[in-house]
Amino acid sequence: MALRIELVESIKRHLCDHCGEANLSVHGFVYRDENAYALYFAQLYTAHPDKLVCLAIGVGDWGEESSPRDRTSVSLFVRPTESEFQMTLTDREASPWRNSSLLGTMMNRADALTSPLKDVLFEIADRVVAEDPRIRSYLAASDTGALLLLGSRLSITVNEPYEIATNQGEPPLLGQAMRISTGPEGPPGLWVRLDRPLEAFGKIGEIVVLSPRHEGSSFYDVIRGPYLAADGLFLAAEWAQVPDEQLRLDEFLFGAVVIVRLESA
Repeated sequence: MALRIELVESIKRHLCDHCGEANLSVHGFVYRDENAYALYFAQLYTAHPDKLVCLAIGVGDWGEESSPRDRTSVSLFVRPTESEFQMTLTDREASPWRNSSLLGTMMNRADALTSPLKDVLFEIADRVVAEDPRIRSYLAASDTGALLLLGSRLSITVNEPYEIATNQGEPPLLGQAMRISTGPEGPPGLWVRLDRPLEAFGKIGEIVVLSPRHEGSSFYDVIRGPYLAADGLFLAAEWAQVPDEQLRLDEFLFGAVVIVRLESA
């Protein structure tokens, strides 16, 4: 059984059922042998002091004539430990998607543990956490400033080199912070999917990976400080889902020195 994950790239903010603060949610599709097989939603509890992801996975028939009765879903909590990401099945009442008709009937923990679908559901959960960079980067991130920026809208202005700065145009580049990486042999990077691509030197950059230029500064320092800039490495859109360990410096199209600001809501 060959599984493939396909991201839906938007990141949404939702109020937490427990604390009332804004958390992030993402979702995507899972294909089995290139046929639609599962849909997943994940809530990233960025407003909480301890990292937690609530993952909901629905499997079954997704054909045009199918209905929610043709699908079954489960809820899992995912937490990082020193050596792994720990997954625990939960009761449906713990899930923000407990009443989602799209996912089908959500099993309680006891039913999920004895379900013949348990193994494949855990296999899907493992693949989602490993291959959705938004979920994985949230669980693994060490830069709190970058973590708080996930899902935010950012404004990016190129300062250097001159050839890019003079051709950037107006308004400044806008985009959404979508993941955090340790970077290819470098410091943590905040990935931003641009609303419109930036063309330079005959190449087209659709994503920019940002990192603070000044030693000891965080992403929040860069955004709030009037004189602090960031390094920006631009790359093509198809690299959005590539795991950190597979990134190579020669895949970046061009670099720039940029000023980054939080875009007003």
